[in-house]
Amino acid sequence: MTASSQDQLLSQVRKAGRYRVLPYEPTRASEFRLMDMGVCPGIYLEWVRSALLGDPVVIQVEGVALSVRRQDFGTIRVVSVS
Repeated sequence: MTASSQDQLLSQVRKAGRYRVLPYEPTRASEFRLMDMGVCPGIYLEWVRSALLGDPVVIQVEGVALSVRRQDFGTIRVVSVS
């Protein structure tokens, strides 16, 4: 899969907003855990806030707030939706 100019790694997102998760193959244990928690390809998530120093962050998936460390996002890519 080639990266478009609008997609970015989920770990690099810096502002609150709504994002769609792009297709990915989990390779790390943390990516499998995120998939188990609902961060699946095609799902919409909301970036709620990040801690003062930037880690951990709070995302909302299907109405459930998850607090996750940035390093756990691994290679998951997202695209911003308005």
